[in-house]
Amino acid sequence: PPPPAAPVSSSPAAGVTVVPRGILAVVDASKGGINAAWRAAVVARDHGRPLQLVTIQSHAAGAAAARARLQEVAGRLEQRTQARTTTPAVEGDLRECIVGLAADKELVVVPWQRSTSWFDRMLGTLPERLLRWVEAPVLVVRRPATSRYRRVLAPAELGARAGLPLAVARYMARGQGLRVFHVLETGPEASLRVADISDHALETYRLRRRERAYADLNALLERSGVGAAGPAA
Repeated sequence: PPPPAAPVSSSPAAGVTVVPRGILAVVDASKGGINAAWRAAVVARDHGRPLQLVTIQSHAAGAAAARARLQEVAGRLEQRTQARTTTPAVEGDLRECIVGLAADKELVVVPWQRSTSWFDRMLGTLPERLLRWVEAPVLVVRRPATSRYRRVLAPAELGARAGLPLAVARYMARGQGLRVFHVLETGPEASLRVADISDHALETYRLRRRERAYADLNALLERSGVGAAGPAA
């Protein structure tokens, strides 16, 4: 089996880590749900982690039928990826069930979902709601999984909690191509233009901001251990 990945840091402080505890895939029998199940199996295989495929139904009859479909999908996943897979079909409230199941997971995988209803536009699609409900990182899958990810592109903030998203990016990259970038906002420049600052002073300000941000970004990469995984962009 492939070697385990580096553990995901629970804090931007160096040396503070937690042991990964498995992957949860919230799926259904749709094409998108199957794509998410396969991607979750590939990630679980590459990290040597157990995979839990789950579908949540509002009544017992639906849960029983979903369990049979999940077991069929899990059988194909285990045959192709050798990922250790369990397949609970849970009856109950969607939010309560997902929050409970995700409490001890290192990653939650869900299918991409288009907003098609008034409910989705008001409260968000399932992936958008999951981002608010659970503390674990959420991987939203749109395409079929044919192999492991070859590259990971990670946006980085430079604030106090910037280390955790980078730790997740490093976890997903597993030593493959990892590119990290930071976007400089242009809002401060607009204020300077209103103050009628000269073009030379504005260009000097831009240069100093870029240099400071680049230095801060590389210091962040060094602290989080990502520097060895790939250059900053």
